[in-house]
Amino acid sequence: MTKIINGITITAEQEKEIRHQAKLELATHDFWVYSHCRIPAFYKLDRQFLKDLCNVMQALYEGRIRKPNEQSDWYILPRGEFFDEDNGTFDLIKHKYDDWIVCTKLIINMPPRHGKSLTAQLFSEWCFGKEQSNRIITISYNETLSKI
Repeated sequence: MTKIINGITITAEQEKEIRHQAKLELATHDFWVYSHCRIPAFYKLDRQFLKDLCNVMQALYEGRIRKPNEQSDWYILPRGEFFDEDNGTFDLIKHKYDDWIVCTKLIINMPPRHGKSLTAQLFSEWCFGKEQSNRIITISYNETLSKI
């Protein structure tokens, strides 16, 4: 079966491949999509807590978790606020939040078997895929070992 899209005839297989390649491209910019592409059986669309975790980790990486002063709460700034249309990147640009304090550390406290370690592993992969010179430290402890 063929389709005509914008005057171009494509087969169902070609359409499937185009959709797959588009999803892979999106995964380079969105950690949740990357996680879902890598392990769809675990990163299901109905697991909002995993989507929230992925979004917070990406916001930390992009420097979008900020607060105006020491006494304020942290805010996750929207991605659109940082998109530089001139060069097509999500780098920090001249912005009204430049003088805000940037969050540089994240503590994840979730119940067992909720994907903390797996998400941290995938996050490392995603970060290295974006920039090979990234440095990542993951710290964890086992309660039994920490009491010794």
